[in-house]
Amino acid sequence: MNKYTIGVAADSEGIVLVKKNKPVWQAGNYNFVGGKVEPGESYLSCMIREFEEETGVYIPKHRWEYIGYMTRPKDFIVKIYATVDARIHDVKTMTEEDIVVVNPDKFLLDSSFQSQLISNLLTIYNFTISSDFQNQNAELRIIYK
Repeated sequence: MNKYTIGVAADSEGIVLVKKNKPVWQAGNYNFVGGKVEPGESYLSCMIREFEEETGVYIPKHRWEYIGYMTRPKDFIVKIYATVDARIHDVKTMTEEDIVVVNPDKFLLDSSFQSQLISNLLTIYNFTISSDFQNQNAELRIIYK
């Protein structure tokens, strides 16, 4: 099974996104920062490493919070993390994929922008700002058949 992470890095003024070049099915669309877990690496270590590699910003482990996962059993699992950290405004493009910080209103309300998002990003972001998650009463589970 392939193992991945993604992270919702945001604050009241911005959300960090990456404009994807690959894989092909994501090309031209926005996703949260993340990547593939390397052998012997924990999911959280992967999240920290990928965020720093792609944005140039190190956010320590105590600032990331596990919120849930997406899976297609026997195919892949993606562990999802979130952070609220002012350092998101220091991000810059470090790879061939552009890093942007978008205003939450644009992310949530601009339908033309939303059409450029990977399909589950709104679901994930809305969960991170929900009272269920904020009160620690829920875990996000997205299961594909």
